Amino acid sequence: MRSLVLIPSLPLRLLAWGWGISVIRFTLAEIFTSLEKADRPCIVAFDEFQQITKYPEDNIEALLRSHIQHLSNVHFIFAGSERHLVTEMFLSSARPFYNSTSMMELHPISTEEYVPFVCKWFRAYERDIHEKDVLRIYGLFGGNTYYIQTDEKKLAKFKTTNP
Repeated sequence: MRSLVLIPSLPLRLLAWGWGISVIRFTLAEIFTSLEKADRPCIVAFDEFQQITKYPEDNIEALLRSHIQHLSNVHFIFAGSERHLVTEMFLSSARPFYNSTSMMELHPISTEEYVPFVCKWFRAYERDIHEKDVLRIYGLFGGNTYYIQTDEKKLAKFKTTNP
């Protein structure tokens, strides 16, 4: 069995710093060249990938695609919560990433797995929560674990004044 090596992530927010597009081209080339030369295969995950459509420059998708398509040692995961934008980016023939990936939709985690997980973490905070309450919260948020966890973390840390 191969071991999994966890590597810290580095968020790139070059446009937020006000750098010009020529600097971004150089930086992307440098990053992708380094990854391609790595001594083992690399995985790059883009979270909220649809955000690149909101950059003021109109060629960011094409720029990324031009670098990515030539890499053989690097594998990519493109994730995004705005399904319609991500779908358009990869399924529209007018877009640079057209037909460049296999699409996979992630469905909500089943309640059979999620409820015990939440109860375990409440116990870790020395708190109690009933399974029916976890199910109710799960239903309120439609299984969206981001919203559920945000809400439940607040509940788990909440200190009651009643015994």
